[in-house]
Amino acid sequence: MITENKQINELCNLINDELKVEGRKITFYLIGGGALIFYGAKSSTKDLDIILKNESDYNLTKQILEKTGFIPTQIEPEYENFELEFIYIKNKYRLDIFKKLVCGKLQLSKDMIERSKIQLELSNLTLKTLSLEDIFVFKSITEREGDIEDSAEIVKKGINWNKILDEINNQIKESKVEVWITFLNERLDILDERYNIKSPLKNQTQKLTERFYDKLEKQKDYIKMIQ
Repeated sequence: MITENKQINELCNLINDELKVEGRKITFYLIGGGALIFYGAKSSTKDLDIILKNESDYNLTKQILEKTGFIPTQIEPEYENFELEFIYIKNKYRLDIFKKLVCGKLQLSKDMIERSKIQLELSNLTLKTLSLEDIFVFKSITEREGDIEDSAEIVKKGINWNKILDEINNQIKESKVEVWITFLNERLDILDERYNIKSPLKNQTQKLTERFYDKLEKQKDYIKMIQ
C-alpha cells in the first residue's frame, strides 16, 4: 500500500538510475490513485497506474522493472477489461503499466499531455499527473467500487466539467468508439444517486446517450433487414 508522495518519488529515483545507465529519458503519466495522492484527493492506493506514450518507452519500462526485481504477475479478473499484459509487483509497489491505451481504446491524448502537471523531474525520468478532469475521464469507464468513490472525491476537489465533456468527445472522434459517452452518463447518475453530486453536464450526456442507443438500434434493424 502506498500512502505518501515520498514512496512514489523513491520508486522514480530507482527507475531514473537505470535510465541513466540506458542513456534514455522517459515521462511517466500517473492516472489513478497515485495521482490523486499528489492532489490530496486520496490518502492511499494499492497500485500505481502509469501510461507511457509509445511502445519503445513501454518496453524499456518493463525491462527496467524486471531488472530491478519487479515480478510480472497475471492480471486479476477485475482488471481484464483494462487490457493489461501484466501487473508488476515488488514489496509495497504494484504497478499497472499501459501503452498509451486503457481498455483498448481510451487513449492518452495530446490535450491530456498538455494539461498534465510535473510532480517530479529527475535527470532521466519525469513524473507527471494527469489533470483531475482527465483522471475523472479514465475513472468513468470502470465499474470498480473504488473508482466510483475516487470520482466523487475528484469532484469535491473542484473540476471543470466542460473539459471532461470536451475530452470525451475528443476520444470519440479519435477512436470512433461512441460508447464512452454512455459510461460517463452512467457515472454521473451514480454520483447523483449516492453522493447527491449534480453535474451541469447531465442533460447533454443524457441526450448523447439516447442518441447513441437510438443509432445502435437502427444499425441492428438494418442488419436484420439485409440478412
